[in-house]
Amino acid sequence: MAMLSGKGQFWVCLVVVSLALQATAVCGDTARKLNVPGVPRFMQITPHLYRGGQPTEEGFRSLARMGIGIVIDVRFSRKRERDLVTRLGMQYVPMHWFCPFPKDKVFERFLLLLRRNPTTKVFIHCRLGDDRTGMMIAAYRMAEQGWTAQQAWQEMKASGFAPWHHLACPGLAHYEKEFPERYRTKKAFQELRLPDSKKEASADQ
Repeated sequence: MAMLSGKGQFWVCLVVVSLALQATAVCGDTARKLNVPGVPRFMQITPHLYRGGQPTEEGFRSLARMGIGIVIDVRFSRKRERDLVTRLGMQYVPMHWFCPFPKDKVFERFLLLLRRNPTTKVFIHCRLGDDRTGMMIAAYRMAEQGWTAQQAWQEMKASGFAPWHHLACPGLAHYEKEFPERYRTKKAFQELRLPDSKKEASADQ
């Protein structure tokens, strides 16, 4: 087996380090688990994006004290939650869908909302904070942060998506796997793919 010269070894090491740094840049921004009273499975995704399970009334008060500006509910719209969130000074945004049947349009709405509110703290929840919420965050990771489907899937599992979810949400794993291709090709995401869509979204504020 031929040995590399000192110069060759240097360039090999440089490539390896470069690839490692790129991987860290993509996956370094992993979710942080935080203890927030009244909010199960609470995690910080970015300084402006948070996730969790169904908050109690105390939980919504905790979110308001944290400075959350928008609460996204992927469950059925409930007047009591809407009224409480509004009374606490936050905006209530329903984005309902069934976990066995993910719809591109819901994810398009979610991603557009985040782009149009880049400095607003957003909290998204379902009932348990692991399946539907996990898929929404996975979509954000892939569309906005350049994660691969495998990287986003690993985070979904680490954040609570367990084997039994494959029975409750049989189509979710497949949708997650094919999301990068759907994002590149489906009409629902056309606006998000426009080169200047981020600038235009910011200009709308």
